[in-house]
Amino acid sequence: ASVYKNKKVDVSSYESYAKFSPKKGRFGNFDISVDSCSVGPSVGVKNRYSEPDKWEGSQFVVLDARFKNVDKEGRLPFEGSLIIKTPNGDELRYDNTETIMQEGYGIYFKSVNPLVTMPTKIVYRIPTDIEGEILWEPGRNDEGKRLWCAFVNSKN
Repeated sequence: ASVYKNKKVDVSSYESYAKFSPKKGRFGNFDISVDSCSVGPSVGVKNRYSEPDKWEGSQFVVLDARFKNVDKEGRLPFEGSLIIKTPNGDELRYDNTETIMQEGYGIYFKSVNPLVTMPTKIVYRIPTDIEGEILWEPGRNDEGKRLWCAFVNSKN
């Protein structure tokens, strides 16, 4: 019940919707949570050489997540996809993540030992002129379960 599955929810404000929306769940061998999600013109790393190039008409979604391996052996997590549900009903899928060469960003084929939690930040590039609800579909997720991230509009 804690995982978003296209439910219709009657909420009167953004705050109550965000509070109701699931930010953690079990995905295969991992308990995964979204600690925060931000949208902006830069990633905000302290090292200018690690910051991805700015492209006209694009911005970044920075997803701060935790992967806890609940299996009995080391397992490899996968970033998965960012989904944007637009007001006209389209679902746009963003599968590629940005490479940030700084500690604490990305997964890079790093296995997680049993009962250990790996925190990481995952970065996706999206257009600046988009509006909708941002959801995250973690990898190795045959059921297509999603976690809630944020709302984005072209006025951000």
